Amino acid sequence: MDFIIAPDLLERYPSFRVMIITAKNLQTNDNDSDIDQLLDQQQEEIQNSFQLSELPEHPHIAEWRKTYTSFGSKPSKYRCAVEALLRAILKRGSLPRINSLVDLCNYVAIKHVLPIDIMDVSNIKGDVAIRFARGDESFLPLGAQELDNPYQGEVIYADAEDVLGRRWNWRKCDKNKVTPLTKDILCTVEGIGAIETQKIEQAAEELAALIQRFYNCLPESRLFSSEMPRSRIF
Repeated sequence: MDFIIAPDLLERYPSFRVMIITAKNLQTNDNDSDIDQLLDQQQEEIQNSFQLSELPEHPHIAEWRKTYTSFGSKPSKYRCAVEALLRAILKRGSLPRINSLVDLCNYVAIKHVLPIDIMDVSNIKGDVAIRFARGDESFLPLGAQELDNPYQGEVIYADAEDVLGRRWNWRKCDKNKVTPLTKDILCTVEGIGAIETQKIEQAAEELAALIQRFYNCLPESRLFSSEMPRSRIF
């Protein structure tokens, strides 16, 4: 399996960078309470440090809002993944617990204010590409029963058969969702524009270390960008 950033996407967004973390043969995690504690502490920090009205002004969120606008998605309606998480915390006090892997990614995402996704690779077919949509691809939203389609020119993650994520990092699909039975994973930590590469790498390093700690595996990380747009990951 290769990971690919499409050439025409990099031509339009040359500052896009994504750290890819892969890990195989994850072991059963017996430390859910430790992950809960990490997430609880960070959510409390968010509540003490952020105001809902000020979220759009955060430098990382501002960059993603500008990017969403550039490909035709209104950022006040379709929010990047980390802005949606932060808004949920500030509005409701906490995030719903999904499972320990997702909760761990959410912890690192809100700590570093960067969009982070995690995929179970067992149902992914062929390569994973981030590219512009043709508009005829199939997308089954997480938890949904009916297929949807991206609009032409929307930025998507896709494998050989389906859309894996819409509007860059706005919503993910159901087929590659992570469950307690997941063994092999692919994580993305994304940045664009003025978001510093060092910030992306720091978040990815922390997430990889936590995955290794809690799941007794050896994650691998690499940076994809205009300098390295394609490489084998599995």
